[in-house]
Amino acid sequence: MPPTLDSMSVTSAVIATAAGSASLYLGLPRQQFLRQPFAGRRSLAYGLGLLALAWALWSLTLRPTTAFFAILTIGMACLILLPVLGAFTTGHGRR
Repeated sequence: MPPTLDSMSVTSAVIATAAGSASLYLGLPRQQFLRQPFAGRRSLAYGLGLLALAWALWSLTLRPTTAFFAILTIGMACLILLPVLGAFTTGHGRR
């Protein structure tokens, strides 16, 4: 069965939300993945642009308020997981 517009837009929205959250995280001075963080304004612009794109994609299948809360939920999960993964990959989580 070929993918439908709904499944493609939801998949794209999840990817855009995760990428926007990652862009915002990588712009922070204490992020643990890069030696130097992305430029602050550039990271903020990319992150907000990707989150706006995600909202537009979510709004194709959901109501706008539901789309907003879907972005908040996925963004919160990403912003919790990224520092944890960074601590484990750099060894700060080990004793």
